[in-house]
Amino acid sequence: MLYGYDSDIAFAQQRLQLASMENEMNGSANGQSLRYPFFVVELKGDGTTGAGSLWVATNQCLGASAACVEIAERLNHQLRSCRDPSVRLIDTASFSIAMNGTEARLYISWKQNERDYYMQKIDSFLLQRPEHYIEFRKYIRNIIDWGKGSRLQEIRESLDILLEESRRRASDAAKSRRPPSHESAASSSKRPKS
Repeated sequence: MLYGYDSDIAFAQQRLQLASMENEMNGSANGQSLRYPFFVVELKGDGTTGAGSLWVATNQCLGASAACVEIAERLNHQLRSCRDPSVRLIDTASFSIAMNGTEARLYISWKQNERDYYMQKIDSFLLQRPEHYIEFRKYIRNIIDWGKGSRLQEIRESLDILLEESRRRASDAAKSRRPPSHESAASSSKRPKS
């Protein structure tokens, strides 16, 4: 499972900016227009041996989380090009869960610099233990609340900033163009006498 934002609902006010950014950077995570994902869940059932399925899920979480972080980093790349020094970058961290029928492992992923991605295990939960299940549920709800709340607001504000920046650049470009000279306007409007 992948948690992110439906662009028609979450970014209704920012549609214009998202459309203008489509060629430069694609914030879409899948074919259903899911934008800026922040949470991945990989569930693997135990086979006949049960060995290794949680490791497979963890490896898939690592790859999917890195992709989520990279999508958010593309937005930050655009924000870095803004002239306004007060522009704040968004939090690009993503969360993931690798689980089988009995255990869940919660991870956080982030990008430290231009090349290094990190993944850290937050906690492990034995799902058959009620206290573990309740704690696991609290973590999940907090992550989803963060995604629906402050993270979504950061992304909306960033898209608004980028829209204003592109308008400012277009205005500056229009102002820097030379007005048409009087000679060229006069010569094109004169008609030869017959």
